[in-house]
Amino acid sequence: MNLVERMFGMGRDTGGAGAGAAETAGAEARRKADIARWWVYYHGTDQSSGRSQWDYLYERFPGMPRRELPDQENHTRICVDRLRRLLVNSWRGFEFGDSGAGEKVREVLERNRWPYLLNLAALSAKVTGDAFFRLVPAPGNSPFHPLRLVLLDSAAVTVRTDPHDRDDIREAVISYDFFDGEESNNKRHRYREEIGREETRVFVDDEPSNRYTHAAGVFPLVQVRNLDTGGDVYGESMVARLTEAQDALNLLSTDLMDIVRYDGHKTTIFQNVHIDKGASRDGRTAGEIDLSIGKGLVVKGEGRVYKLDQQHDLGAALQEYDRKLDAFYDLAGVPRISRELAGRFGSLSGRAVERLYQDAVESTREAQTLFGDSLCQLARKIALIIGIGEPGARAVWNTDVIIPDIDTLAREHEIGARSIRSVLRKRGIGDVEGMLTEIGEEGGK
Repeated sequence: MNLVERMFGMGRDTGGAGAGAAETAGAEARRKADIARWWVYYHGTDQSSGRSQWDYLYERFPGMPRRELPDQENHTRICVDRLRRLLVNSWRGFEFGDSGAGEKVREVLERNRWPYLLNLAALSAKVTGDAFFRLVPAPGNSPFHPLRLVLLDSAAVTVRTDPHDRDDIREAVISYDFFDGEESNNKRHRYREEIGREETRVFVDDEPSNRYTHAAGVFPLVQVRNLDTGGDVYGESMVARLTEAQDALNLLSTDLMDIVRYDGHKTTIFQNVHIDKGASRDGRTAGEIDLSIGKGLVVKGEGRVYKLDQQHDLGAALQEYDRKLDAFYDLAGVPRISRELAGRFGSLSGRAVERLYQDAVESTREAQTLFGDSLCQLARKIALIIGIGEPGARAVWNTDVIIPDIDTLAREHEIGARSIRSVLRKRGIGDVEGMLTEIGEEGGK
């Protein structure tokens, strides 16, 4: 349910509190089902359930005949991975107003394998629309001490916000099943955390298990939205808008494969030919000819044996597939890289490559803003929980996204249009001051 519906009751059954609770439960169940489907479209096939993109396609069209050999070309994953990598590779780190506090925050991030965690968060956000970081105090003997950062399964998280402010999260519920015991005697349990403003309550199989107040009074959850349309408490999944286009590609590629298979096995026609036992497949049954490689047939009189040529023209079908493939990549906002284009990359300037990636660059810059705000919130909460105060965090990204043309940067530096620090940042150097120190040491030799 979006923000307008929650505020003004649009599209809501007003039959009382029970009806509202049932609607909320139904919306949460639909969201979990949607997230499961989006992961299947990203992976192609779910390893645990065995469901594939085709299973969801058959559900959409119950009367559609089952294909004998369904083809599946997973362009959804290609597009998601390209945008995810552009975002993650453009990350340059944090700048802190308080260097001492900033260094302690960096230590927490390093203990939690931040590059790996950031990569998974970007993937979760692209596929499900959101990434959720859970901040959990870690004991002194833990390798993550003093704080563990846990990336949650988006399907397991439900947030409750102020009805007039979707960014004001009042409560979050984390729920999932887990197994406890020996492998031969596993027992399924239901785990649920209710995270409020001041405390968290833990339930196992709906029985109270634990209860504790939040460290430093900080709400220990950070939400990162992928695309934000401004109408929902959750972000927008990139995969959600590609599923129908992916289905169309799968259908068309399967049609093409069936045509090729049909044309590749041309029908043999026997006219006025008597097939005796000696020429049969098993040497005993008359009329069943052996058509395997190297076998022959004696034809007497006016008998004829020939292949039936098929008249299918793949040109129109291939043209339609190519058109749909272009439309798919346009919808994803990712350039379609062909072999011909890849071969020309060496001769393209940085500006030309950036023009090619324009939609992807603009999408990544939008994601940088959304991610940056949430990651700064994460850094502030880390600092408060470990007791070092406000660090003054700012997220730093490479706004060029695509690595810029070094010749262009050199010319801009020569004419005074760009500082050496700006050049280093544009080239993706993380520790700019450290690099300047090295350059100075080398120059002094």
